[in-house]
Amino acid sequence: MRFLLPYFKIFHGSFNILVILLLIYQGWLGINIMKNRTFYNPQIYKIIIRHRKFCPFLVCLGLLGFFAGIILIYIDKGHLFEYPLHFIVGLLISLSLIGTFLSSKKIGSGKKDSRKIHSRFGFFTILLYIIQIILGIKILF
Repeated sequence: MRFLLPYFKIFHGSFNILVILLLIYQGWLGINIMKNRTFYNPQIYKIIIRHRKFCPFLVCLGLLGFFAGIILIYIDKGHLFEYPLHFIVGLLISLSLIGTFLSSKKIGSGKKDSRKIHSRFGFFTILLYIIQIILGIKILF
């Protein structure tokens, strides 16, 4: 089983790169919603539905990537804090994903503060993912 660990590590990184690409797409949908919300645009409702349906799936993928990393490092090193910064950023990403999801549930018509909090969580999550990718590449090499 140990001989598969390098492949699992590469799969873990590749999986999380896919997740960040999907999050960037999700953010792009959200920006389109924000830009077009003030104008009457029948297409905006299709974008809103796509954005809403995709969110829980992305949160689950992000959490799955974090827990897969925890399992990998525990099997490989026997403890979780071999790469403490990578672990902490991964934990912050997981919390940020959950915060983004929970704040999305508070968005209603006319509640601009909830939308603002939601978008800030989203931007913060993408920023953390970029930092996490850089840290992960340093671990691999």
